[in-house]
Amino acid sequence: MGDRIYFLSDRNGRTPLFDYDLAAKKVTELIRNDGLDIKSASADPGAIVYEQFGSLNLFELGSGKTRRIDVRVAGDLPGVRPRFEKVVKLINNARLSATGSRAVFEARGEVLTVPAEKGDARNLTNTPFAKHFDV
Repeated sequence: MGDRIYFLSDRNGRTPLFDYDLAAKKVTELIRNDGLDIKSASADPGAIVYEQFGSLNLFELGSGKTRRIDVRVAGDLPGVRPRFEKVVKLINNARLSATGSRAVFEARGEVLTVPAEKGDARNLTNTPFAKHFDV
């Protein structure tokens, strides 16, 4: 891209992202990698997307900063789509708050709080890909 070549290399042990400046004839390590190898990378004029340990990350060329890309794919099967589910029969633990204004429940590994009067239930753990609960 332009006057730079971006590439992956294991020249330092692990596989991070490098660039080669054609004018300066200099190689620079752009992303320090102390973990698992970067498996693949793809570029456009402003950023490079790379895959590392099953997650996608975006390296912004202008700022030199990396951020994780949150990818969510909805399943085609109705049974795996997000939905509201009654869990009243699945509650394992329940407690009241000190003031009695809220109760806390554990159901299917999720921790939920419910108001005594008006309001919505809150999922405190928000496990990825967990269904929406209705107590």
